[in-house]
Amino acid sequence: MKHSETLKALASALSKAQSEMSGAKKSAKNPFFKSHYANLEEVINCIKDPFANHGLSFLQFPVSADGFAGVETTIMHESGEWVSNEFMLKCAKNDPQGMGSAITYARRYGLQSAVGLPSEDDDGNAATKRSQPAPQAKPAPQAKPAPSVPPVNTVDVTIIDHAKAGKLHT
Repeated sequence: MKHSETLKALASALSKAQSEMSGAKKSAKNPFFKSHYANLEEVINCIKDPFANHGLSFLQFPVSADGFAGVETTIMHESGEWVSNEFMLKCAKNDPQGMGSAITYARRYGLQSAVGLPSEDDDGNAATKRSQPAPQAKPAPQAKPAPSVPPVNTVDVTIIDHAKAGKLHT
């Protein structure tokens, strides 16, 4: 991350802007994953007015290197203070469409991350949910319940008693 020498005015303005921002609505559809996501337009709409109200603006420049593409996002304050960072992704295809896709994706997530803007829900949640067995699938056999374990003090006493009686086998 790169930044101006001071960040006091920027930090104060960004804090105020964040208090006015709502979560980005997941209004765009991803037919491949059958999910919804907050697109770049939605992210920009969420920050546009709060940024303007507090003297903030942003720039995003495409960057690429060695099969990776993305953006450098810079958040600026009217005082001249700024903060900047790159976000790059490996291109799915090494052609203009692959680079364009990575840049658009990086713009959305780079900007959203830089300003602390949440989405209504994270697409990753759907990917990490445990799937339910299909109705025709045979249920897994039930494991036998584990035997009850005596309290720790009882175990300690039992071990000590066996040791004293010479019955402890090693």
